[in-house]
Amino acid sequence: MEGYTRAILELYGSAQECTPGEFSEHTMHLMQRVLPFDSGASVQAEFADGGQMVVRSMLAFNQPLDKLRDRSGLTEPDPILVKAFNQRGRSICVAVDGMDQHKHHEVITYARKYEVEQSLVYIPAAAPAQEPGLIVFWRADTRRPYTQADLALADMIMPHIFQARRINNRLASSAQRQHQALLLISDLQGCLQFSDDGANRMLQTEWPQWTPPELPPAFFRSLRDSSNGHYTGRTLAASISVHGRHVHILLERRSPSAQLTPAELSIARLAVTGATYKQIAAELHLSPATVRNQLHRIYTKLGISNKTALAGRLNQPA
Repeated sequence: MEGYTRAILELYGSAQECTPGEFSEHTMHLMQRVLPFDSGASVQAEFADGGQMVVRSMLAFNQPLDKLRDRSGLTEPDPILVKAFNQRGRSICVAVDGMDQHKHHEVITYARKYEVEQSLVYIPAAAPAQEPGLIVFWRADTRRPYTQADLALADMIMPHIFQARRINNRLASSAQRQHQALLLISDLQGCLQFSDDGANRMLQTEWPQWTPPELPPAFFRSLRDSSNGHYTGRTLAASISVHGRHVHILLERRSPSAQLTPAELSIARLAVTGATYKQIAAELHLSPATVRNQLHRIYTKLGISNKTALAGRLNQPA
């Protein structure tokens, strides 16, 4: 019990001192001392009825990123996740040896590919929309099953982990608001460990087909390889800084006018006054055809199709 008390105090202390990425990693090391395991994951996700999971960010602990990529290719429901979802608020354990070989052959093959034999999973009891996510610890040895004592200990400490994570995320969100930018944290391979809906929406505006938790490859590669650690896109600007095993990315929305060249901006400002191609051409000493082509290029850049929408975008703040 003394070890449990020390762990709780350390947990809440780290929630106030660490960045979200550092907090998740510290929590894994802490739990490994309290409840030994070989690998694990701390996941922020949304759940649909039946336990289908959409991952927003995660820390993969002693597991390769390929494990996450391969998981997205599974075609059958994960019985471990379904059981944990149906028993939210309680720690559950599942041994791969005990799973139906015919019904769950794909999941069993996947688990053993990554040396998973024993799983301990916890999903909070609160409504998933209020407290999304899960924590899972894996053991590779069939001779080291999780015991009832392990489950009882996990049931005591897991709610504190999620409470401490809420505190940690709230402090991080408060700090980023002071900088007028949105913070993302990933590992060195570009797997998100911390983000919020606002940051995710900004990335999805720039890359409509993107889904978390892996950052858009072109975006992460450009940031990582940039000589000054900056990226400027169509709708956002970003800067990167590396802190040990964690990558901090600050996102800022670009104003629509910042997406246009000076020449395009001059044409756009005249166009929204109601000026015709000929009038704009005369004002800027261009041909009407050049004005028409430039204006169509402006529409394409801003994702719009008429002057009314153009006026709205030019008046839109960053």
